Amino acid sequence: MSLLRITEIAQVGELRWGITLIDDTGEPILRTINPLAKGVALSAAKVLKHKGPDAPLLEKRPARPGAPAWVAEKTDLGWLVTFTLVSETPFDLLLKPEDAPTDTKVVENALKGVEANLMKAEIKWDPPEADPAYDEKQSDETQTIGHPGS
Repeated sequence: MSLLRITEIAQVGELRWGITLIDDTGEPILRTINPLAKGVALSAAKVLKHKGPDAPLLEKRPARPGAPAWVAEKTDLGWLVTFTLVSETPFDLLLKPEDAPTDTKVVENALKGVEANLMKAEIKWDPPEADPAYDEKQSDETQTIGHPGS
């Protein structure tokens, strides 16, 4: 199963959380560049999960603000993608070394993989205790009626 994992990437200050998208094989394929606040990281993960799979890849930012879209940019660090609904950080598109040339077709294919994994991704905190809703989830004794998740 795909995973949007929120982990601590910095040890100091409020901006310390990062998001990594891990595919079905356990390989990271997308990660945040800048550390985020805890609430921002959770919001960004939810937006990626729900709006990212259907967002188009554009060459430049869309004219209509608020429209979900991916924008790719070649930098010294490799390929970075920005999701228009997450303004706090760009994302490192983790390509294999042999796929890192400047051909945008490679980026399009990699982004299709990202989108497919976002569709089925589960948001998890590492450690689980960092989840702002951890206490509520642990103390919830509500009986499930019918099939869970239906």
